[in-house]
Amino acid sequence: MDKVLIFIKENKDILSLVISTIMMLFSVFVYRKTVERDCKNQTIKKLAEIRTEYRGFGPLSSEKKKRYIQELEFLSIGVEEKIYSFDIIKKMSKKRLVSQYDKYIEKFLKEQYKEDDYKSYKKMIKKLQNDR
Repeated sequence: MDKVLIFIKENKDILSLVISTIMMLFSVFVYRKTVERDCKNQTIKKLAEIRTEYRGFGPLSSEKKKRYIQELEFLSIGVEEKIYSFDIIKKMSKKRLVSQYDKYIEKFLKEQYKEDDYKSYKKMIKKLQNDR
């Protein structure tokens, strides 16, 4: 026991540094997990808002369709910027988003907008389609 106490006394600076480093690494780990969880929660919240506001695409008015596509573009940009989680979108809404795009939105976009419009949304849809 005396040897342990002597070792601690002689190496207290090194031991403090090691303990501080371990605590810092633990704090970084907890922070990253918290940010990841928040990203998932924000994605779930945003998807719920979009689903509530825009039920189905076909029966929506032209103006509401445009707002819906703008919301999806906003969501897609959030995915690119890591604000929203692509994995959560894939798990919760892949089938619905791809189906709507294939049946209605692709044609609507071609009729109403230029090719370069809504790039982020189209990119997200392509990624969902390729993940079949």
